[in-house]
Amino acid sequence: MVQEQTDQNTPSPYVITLCQQKGGVGKTTTAVCLGTGLAQTGKQVLLLDLAPSGNLTSAFGINLSRVKRSTTDLFHNTYPPKSLIKPTSVRGLNIIPANASLFPIPRELYQEPDYEFVLKKILVNGDFPDYDIIILDCPPGMDSLIINAIACSDLAILPLVCEYFALQTLENMFQLIKLSHKRANPEMTYRLLITKMDRRATLHKRVYAQIEEHYKAALLNTIIGVDIKLPESQLAGIPILVYDPKSRATKQYRALTNEILGIINNSQRESEPDQKDKS
Repeated sequence: MVQEQTDQNTPSPYVITLCQQKGGVGKTTTAVCLGTGLAQTGKQVLLLDLAPSGNLTSAFGINLSRVKRSTTDLFHNTYPPKSLIKPTSVRGLNIIPANASLFPIPRELYQEPDYEFVLKKILVNGDFPDYDIIILDCPPGMDSLIINAIACSDLAILPLVCEYFALQTLENMFQLIKLSHKRANPEMTYRLLITKMDRRATLHKRVYAQIEEHYKAALLNTIIGVDIKLPESQLAGIPILVYDPKSRATKQYRALTNEILGIINNSQRESEPDQKDKS
């Protein structure tokens, strides 16, 4: 978790990481929609695309072939971090884009001393005080990049589809989070987010019952279902909350936004010094 402050009066941004070993579970879609939802509540939000595929970047209609400065430069310290930030079509929501140049970064990180903390140091020293929240969108897997993202996060969100293969990878993610708690980030919390839920499917209902039984304490109340409007908005390069404000997915992601805001507010209240101790 990024604890340091840029000055005595400016708190550091709250960092949220979207990560999962399995691909295709809705990490990037959630990053887009949660970032948009938080920005629409008045928060200043910065997205960091940490996937070489650049899907988060493309989701805002940014042409990957025209991306000249990216998260790769953030790790290489090629340019000032602020010069890497691009605006999106959503007010209050900016992004540091990514492209295929990010592929070597996980291997390069392993060469660094205390490699787990490289991204944390970047966020602390990168002069991002204007942002309330930073959202990290990770690629599938469990490499050094994901370890870095978890190590600097206040909250890790693990999107999960109701399929048995997804459940099989979940224990691996828990082991990674436990390791991070022990070695790097003891104050980080995590939550599971059910995505692509089809309530008509018997398998989905059966798997969800298992998840609820075993992981209820970590399970977010919001469930993201299947909505044909989501791929339509992705094709258009417009977040669903803007593309179709009345869609089912928009209502669900607004509910998720409110739930995450509740977690953030509770965390900030708990971190405030006791007024009695100050007197």
